[in-house]
Amino acid sequence: MAIGSSKISSLPNTGIFSKSELNIILPPNSSSGLYNYISSAINQNLSRTQILSAARYLAFIESNGFTILNASGTYYALRNFLSGTTSFNPTIFYGQTCEVLVVAGGGGGGHSYGGGGGAGGMIQNNSFSFPSSSITVTVGAGGAGSTSSGTAGTDGSNSIFGSITATGGGGGGGYSGNHFGRNGGSGGGGAIHNSSGSSTIGGTGIAGQGNNGGSGAHFSSCYPGGGGGGAGGVGESKTGNQTPAGAGGVGLQSSITGTTTYYAGGGGGSSEQCTPGAGGLGGGGAGGRANGSIKGVDGTVNTGGGGGGGHGSGGGAGGSGIVVVRFPLTVPAVFGA
Repeated sequence: MAIGSSKISSLPNTGIFSKSELNIILPPNSSSGLYNYISSAINQNLSRTQILSAARYLAFIESNGFTILNASGTYYALRNFLSGTTSFNPTIFYGQTCEVLVVAGGGGGGHSYGGGGGAGGMIQNNSFSFPSSSITVTVGAGGAGSTSSGTAGTDGSNSIFGSITATGGGGGGGYSGNHFGRNGGSGGGGAIHNSSGSSTIGGTGIAGQGNNGGSGAHFSSCYPGGGGGGAGGVGESKTGNQTPAGAGGVGLQSSITGTTTYYAGGGGGSSEQCTPGAGGLGGGGAGGRANGSIKGVDGTVNTGGGGGGGHGSGGGAGGSGIVVVRFPLTVPAVFGA
């Protein structure tokens, strides 16, 4: 939250700084974190030099797209990347160790008793050594849900942070020739097979990034599709005329942003006329249903969740991924959250 001139005027008047100097130290687009630091520093009688040095440091960090995070008394410079490709060149942090979360785009749900899309691969590295040069950061898009009868959903796209690559989630399978779930960071769920009594298998996930998708089954009335795999668990499989359809695999939690959040949950499988499969915790979309032509639910944006499998109205799209980086701050830790 940016501060205004009225908040600058409310700072303690101890004679350390004139109001004109405070307007320079705290430009109009400064965050409340920087304001709280200056206020606390003045109240604690830090020296003019200490205050100026730290304020300039923090203002520089904020001008480069970072926010200041207080995580249980430890302070970080935090930046979220939510879409596209960026050349990341924070020279002030060259050679430092940082924490990085990289989540790829989730896979789209399959069509016609479709399987749920697999979650995007999820990698958290808490001791990444940042190189002395710029790196490329890419946030993977979610895969499209299938809108063509009997076909699989599209795979999600990879997310990249320098040397770290998380693989996009596999698309969920469809009823006919693409009934198997596709491979990916987490595998897509299998659809029912178009031969009576046959079951299908889910796609394969990548160890350290995700898990396998669940299998679907061909049984009249329910025709349950398999759930997509999640970062924290496999997609649910179905072996009979069971309801609900396969649930998406659960994602994993991360607290890198300061808030504990699930990412990379798998999409739920669809059904003929029974209950669709639930999406996995971490942005996975619920499955759809043939009866009523209920579309699979899209995965949640910036979670890497898989899209739900669908039927006449198609499968849900996978959720886009996210990249988060935070560096420990070395300035005096006296400012408020």
